[in-house]
Amino acid sequence: MATNNIKLISPDSKLLQYTQIELKDPTDAYLESCFAAIQQNRYTIESNTLVQIGQTNKKSKDHISHALLYGILTDINNKAKCFQDLIALNGTNLSSIIGTLETLIMKNWRRIYDNVRQQLIWFLRETLAANIDGIDRLYYVFLRQINPHEQCLDLCETIIELLLIHPLFLKTYPEMKLLTIYTFLSIFPIYIRRKSQQQQRQIDFIINLTRENIHCLGRDGIRLLIQLGHVREIDAFLKHLSLNTSNDYLPKILSLETEPKYLALPLSFDLERHLQFLLDNCRINSQEKYYFEWFQSQYLNFKQHPDSIYLCSHIIRYVCVVCRNQLNPQKITRWTFISWLLTQLYNYQQTLHQTLISASQTAMNAAAFLSSSSPQLIQINEQIIQCRLAIYYDWFLFDINNLQQMTNEFDTQLNSTIVGYHLLTISYHQAKQMLLFLLYTSENLIVSLKSFLQQNIARLFMELFQRIPILNSQQLLQMFTHDRDTYQRLLITFFSLPMSTTAISPDNDDIMIINDDISPNAAMPATDDEVPSDIMIMSSNTA
Repeated sequence: MATNNIKLISPDSKLLQYTQIELKDPTDAYLESCFAAIQQNRYTIESNTLVQIGQTNKKSKDHISHALLYGILTDINNKAKCFQDLIALNGTNLSSIIGTLETLIMKNWRRIYDNVRQQLIWFLRETLAANIDGIDRLYYVFLRQINPHEQCLDLCETIIELLLIHPLFLKTYPEMKLLTIYTFLSIFPIYIRRKSQQQQRQIDFIINLTRENIHCLGRDGIRLLIQLGHVREIDAFLKHLSLNTSNDYLPKILSLETEPKYLALPLSFDLERHLQFLLDNCRINSQEKYYFEWFQSQYLNFKQHPDSIYLCSHIIRYVCVVCRNQLNPQKITRWTFISWLLTQLYNYQQTLHQTLISASQTAMNAAAFLSSSSPQLIQINEQIIQCRLAIYYDWFLFDINNLQQMTNEFDTQLNSTIVGYHLLTISYHQAKQMLLFLLYTSENLIVSLKSFLQQNIARLFMELFQRIPILNSQQLLQMFTHDRDTYQRLLITFFSLPMSTTAISPDNDDIMIINDDISPNAAMPATDDEVPSDIMIMSSNTA
């Protein structure tokens, strides 16, 4: 019996790379058809007739404009002539062309040929110089391509150089200025490793913008600066913020929640879309293995792309703050996804550690080898800390006065903090590490605000114990019964609150933890350790 051998052929294109099973992108097909029509002399594009066409025939004007755009992207030798004709035809109003480029870049950036990417950057440079209307829209889609997953360092450098050449752009579009600052603070941990002649000038440019506008970015702007504290200029700026500004300047910035549009910036359009799809559609148990493995292969392949570890904290922050809980109990929860992501980081950390041990010649020099080698291991250790900070950052800044009192109402604070609360229930080891992180970070994150940060966490614990009684303080403290020092520090720091001026101190020296569970097991036996007299351990029903 004869069989039909069908050979699949990928679509032919000068703009995008296709696999054999993909259909041609509609934007690609449209641009190609417009250019083909001109090649067949269906329209005339003599420069002296372009203005007349633009005034008399809107449809022809649109087709010719897109044909000229296709020429710019594919014909290096004639790109300048095509751009001049495009301006002659449309003036400074290129809204239709910019809309087409937005779609092309947002949906296909990873498939665009390298030479076409260079032409797109050239087009951005020319439109900036010509002060085209709506250039901020085109600039934004380029800005979204600067993220740890893409090979974006050349684009990163190009964008900064363009901004240095055209300083009026950011003054004309102040929103783009804030988006630019947040984007480059996000990528700087990778970018500063790249040494170039112009790098210091570029870093100084972004830091100067940050100094002038950090109050507009909110708390996550400070979080990104803390991540870059090892950079001399940023370290000096952070010290200035904490020591030389007015007493309420830094707390005001920290009280301002960063808008979701900034948190999405380090994620490419594809990643953001696939992340939303995963959280909205993946079912518990039956599908999560396949969804997670696919997501990891696409965006978090640490072995092939080591810099992708820098994406993790941004993904976690986005999931905690921007995404919401699923109403369908059959769909995966946000904390399930984050727990999986943290597990991948831990596994990669262990793999690197074992590789280094194997690479050392003898057990005698293994410790020295580990301590002096592998920047990758150092980087992943740092990024695990940044991931934990992304999860619990809002805990340090919890404001009970802004909390929705009705439990059925959506509350942005609870939406972001509840993820870290549920993570404490997933595994004993993870819960213990997270509690230690909360304790040590609250003591060292911003020393001048230490008491403020610790009281916020204590109030949040009390609120969560009441609203979501899946945990109590005794369960958390029991993990440290063999470490009395840490036990007492956790007890006093997070499970008790400062005594108010009207409060009455207890008659005896017994320690009573926040009683968030009616079970007798929630009470902690008295210890011989002294408790400071200015601390009152409050019960769960204390106002």
